[in-house]
Amino acid sequence: VEQVKRIVNKEENIDIMLGSTLMNIFSNILTSPDSDLLESSSEALKTIDELAFKIDLSSTSHVNITTRNLALGVSSLSPETNEISNFSIGLPSNNESYFQMDFESGQIDPLASVILPPNLLENLSQEDSVLVK
Repeated sequence: VEQVKRIVNKEENIDIMLGSTLMNIFSNILTSPDSDLLESSSEALKTIDELAFKIDLSSTSHVNITTRNLALGVSSLSPETNEISNFSIGLPSNNESYFQMDFESGQIDPLASVILPPNLLENLSQEDSVLVK
């Protein structure tokens, strides 16, 4: 976990390829014995959170990175957007081995889903609006 954390902290923007590689490493870490995970889980979650903030969305509005044990979805939001944003995640279907993530219509029977209202960012200060990507 420490080596991956160093990579994430060093990079300012993380492209999809590097993000996928790092998520695969975390997925493999999740197969470790529970005693090992207990010691590193807090740092791993913080590092994955930081990774999500650093994913480069300049060429796309959202990114799905799914692995056998872990899924990460990152979507850009704009204070000017007046649309409902939603995403969901479901179990694999048709013998696929990874989680299924949807940023559009949602899953038929999702494990989890989030719906963000269109006015979510309307009261942001100009200073805070710059931070939203």
